[in-house]
Amino acid sequence: MSGKEEILSVQQLKAAYPEIYQAAFDAGVQCERGRVCELARSWTSHDKDVRLLCECIADGSELTTSLTKRSHLLGGQLREAREAALFATATDAELEAHFQQNAELRAEFGGDIEAFLAFVHAERAGVAKVRH
Repeated sequence: MSGKEEILSVQQLKAAYPEIYQAAFDAGVQCERGRVCELARSWTSHDKDVRLLCECIADGSELTTSLTKRSHLLGGQLREAREAALFATATDAELEAHFQQNAELRAEFGGDIEAFLAFVHAERAGVAKVRH
């Protein structure tokens, strides 16, 4: 030997050492199955959950990373639900306070509080039309 290690390609390893290749392959498959099963057990059947689960499986996310992603997803859903409840029941003064505290909402309505209030009232009356 020249003292220099030879690095084999996957195909070379498979041809030269089939037992070692198969053992390494099987270990990798078992590891991946365990990761995917652990992810799957941590999720519900909610459509957004399933979509995010599939993303986590595809990108190789570990359980803690996937739970962080799911936490962000659920946090966004909770914020949306709270905002919907606020819009349905709040007084104009409460809505105005919320508008002033929420930069994203102000940007969405171009800083126009009257447009925002008109939209909320139209939503409550069931006549709001949103164009995408």
